[in-house]
Amino acid sequence: MKRNKDLIIELLGLWINAPEVGSLSARDLLKLANENALGPYRYDEIQYHIRLMDDIGAIEFSSTGAGETIKRVTWVGYDYYESAISGLKISK
Repeated sequence: MKRNKDLIIELLGLWINAPEVGSLSARDLLKLANENALGPYRYDEIQYHIRLMDDIGAIEFSSTGAGETIKRVTWVGYDYYESAISGLKISK
């Protein structure tokens, strides 16, 4: 599977802009992404990109038998998101 930086930005934005979030599961993010006309995405795409966000230090997450859950967006994640929405080019 190829990484999709636009999807990473969308997922970070969904988490950051969600009202009073403690955590969001991959299934929650899938539902939100597809409801907000960002998708359609598959569950495995969301899971894969959650792991990529963890790789770059953008989130803290936990993984259980039920799937991945984002606990919080880190400082790096906020910087990545803010840079993307402010129009700075992020290479693919």
